[in-house]
Amino acid sequence: MNKIILKNISSTYLCRIWIGIISLISVPYLINKLGVDAYGVLSLSLIVIGYSSLFDFGLARGITKYIAEYNVINDIEKIRKLVKTSFSLYLIMGLVGALILGILTHFFLMKIFKIPGWMQQEALITFYLTAFYLIFRLPQLFVQAIAIGYQKIYLLNFINTIFNSLKIIFSVVVLWLGCFLQTVVVVNVIIGIVHFFVLYIFVKKSLPQGAVVPSYDKNTAAMVLGYSIKSFTADSIGMFITYVDKFIIGIFLPIANLAYYSVPFEISSRAWEFQVSAIATLFPAFSMYNAANENAEFDRLYRRITKAIVITAVFVSTFVSIFAIEILKYWIGLEFALRAHQILRVVSWGVLTSSLLSIIGIILYSTSNLSKAIKVNLIMLTIHIMVSLVLIRYYGIFGIALSWLLTHLIGLFILVPWVNKNLTHFPAKEYIYNLAKSIIVALLIVLTSYYVFRGHIHNLIFLMIIGILDVLLYSIASYFILLSKQEQYFFKGYALSFIEKMLPRKTL
Repeated sequence: MNKIILKNISSTYLCRIWIGIISLISVPYLINKLGVDAYGVLSLSLIVIGYSSLFDFGLARGITKYIAEYNVINDIEKIRKLVKTSFSLYLIMGLVGALILGILTHFFLMKIFKIPGWMQQEALITFYLTAFYLIFRLPQLFVQAIAIGYQKIYLLNFINTIFNSLKIIFSVVVLWLGCFLQTVVVVNVIIGIVHFFVLYIFVKKSLPQGAVVPSYDKNTAAMVLGYSIKSFTADSIGMFITYVDKFIIGIFLPIANLAYYSVPFEISSRAWEFQVSAIATLFPAFSMYNAANENAEFDRLYRRITKAIVITAVFVSTFVSIFAIEILKYWIGLEFALRAHQILRVVSWGVLTSSLLSIIGIILYSTSNLSKAIKVNLIMLTIHIMVSLVLIRYYGIFGIALSWLLTHLIGLFILVPWVNKNLTHFPAKEYIYNLAKSIIVALLIVLTSYYVFRGHIHNLIFLMIIGILDVLLYSIASYFILLSKQEQYFFKGYALSFIEKMLPRKTL
């Protein structure tokens, strides 16, 4: 992996750690101040914003792919046409998306979701504000796609982290001042709009002159849409797999259940996003290697990132599942922990399964094997909905969590062997061996610490100290047990290089 890739991955991890920390600190306060009903409405609003990426019809991924390829061959004119045409499409999609959400808001909140009467007016205002934000949210996806295509992800991470931090901090501040849900959403929308304009200025400096002036080129649109529509189809199904469980809970159970499900899911998804965001930084690199027929570099990058993700994700899943009740008890409260710890135990393993599926997804997208992704996603979505509708009747939100994990395991069982056989040269035995060995090492370390310290955990700080101790032990064990000699040499060289850069230089 070259220096740019390592810088992109490292910055992604550091920024995700920061956002994860302030989220862990803020969520209990938000729940206590808003209450489970209002927090459930806020969760639905955030889900809609997440779903908003569906409105771009896969253009963001297509833009990233072609920017990366055109930048390698230095084709300035094609970059200019691609950006100008895509910008026009995004402006239209932002307006259309906002209009559609605004029209459907009243129907969904009044007829579909079980919103308490005292919350309905507040929920309507929240979703109308969310609809307005889509006008800026969708073009923001456009400028981010360009930055990723140029592999300036480390700078993009820095900007995104600042504004995401501001959203969390100001949400806490306005609640502390005595405001409620509506004010929280207003503040977040204002920060989101400023966020878009800052990204726009940042990206504009990297593009050819005149590229950010909206216009339309028929051939360019046909080319990027040909790839993007398939990508959109696969992504849309994937988004439904990710969020449909929350909509099922909102429809069939009281809205408070969404809080008991969303918080464990939030913990796991933060860790999952932590991994997936690092994986996503590799999409332009895989695209370039594939376009240039550099198969050796392609395979080497796939093996290394798969092993790295397995090692890190296995530990996170193991630690969270074993210490589930302690995490929720000292983070939210005992009553909440008793209601939600089993959910957390199940969905925590989604950190591993979702991360591995994300690597496979990047491989399929970079090699244009989108039909395979679409077919498997359809199978997963069908299974998830059918199993969820059955299990929710008998096990409530715990049944939804079981369905979610089962769906991802099935996806892994189908896709990993196919990709390893047809697109890379990664033997199945080696893949399974790496996974099994990582799980065994993580279980031995975390279970040992659990039985040694479980009677002495009295607060979240002590639990964090245990986590840090386990991370150190697992890191040492991983270095000597899980990494090959060549990987140890590579890791040592990169670590020494990083330390040298951090140390102050002596002046003559």
